[in-house]
Amino acid sequence: LNGLAGGQWNIDFVKPGLETIQRTTGITEGGRMPALNLTMKKEEVKEDPSVVATRELQRAETLLQAGKFADARAIYADLLTKHPEVFQLHINMGRTYAMESNNEKAAEHFKQAVVAVRALLEKDPESEDNKTILAFLLQNIGDSAEAAKVLSSMDVTKAKDPTLFINAAIHYINANDAPQAIALLDKLVAQFPSEAVLTYYRGRAYLAASKWDEARA
Repeated sequence: LNGLAGGQWNIDFVKPGLETIQRTTGITEGGRMPALNLTMKKEEVKEDPSVVATRELQRAETLLQAGKFADARAIYADLLTKHPEVFQLHINMGRTYAMESNNEKAAEHFKQAVVAVRALLEKDPESEDNKTILAFLLQNIGDSAEAAKVLSSMDVTKAKDPTLFINAAIHYINANDAPQAIALLDKLVAQFPSEAVLTYYRGRAYLAASKWDEARA
């Protein structure tokens, strides 16, 4: 090419399917540019990290269903090193240990998740989803009282599953707080009228309150 100004020039070598290479070389006006020898390798296709993570989570879930808890846990551990901010991975790690009846190790991961969820609730105190997760975690580390406190701040009419609330009612019964258990179970029976287990525990709560006729009913 004639008419190029002398000096240092940056040159990009671009071809679809191959990696782009950048070189800097000197050009002298009226002279020939020295040859540049280079090799353009095939372009490395980088996958979206979220796609990779989703695929790995699906693989881990398959391993869990097959009872290969350690293999699934290895996948979660690897993802945690890459995405330490994703607290759900700690929950998944805890699940694998719980399935092996290693409650101590399960609790370690559940407690780390508790810290993360509490931080989220500080930013959004009204998040019913995060409250549900927190209550689940607290119940799994044996802190029934704190779990019940979290659940008491939630709107029962928005609950899709009564399980966590049933555990809270059992906590109230065991803690000799029958009125609180009855009040909670009344709301749950209204919300989930086909769940016979709720009626059973309401009977248990009435027994704890020495209300024999209501318990029999």
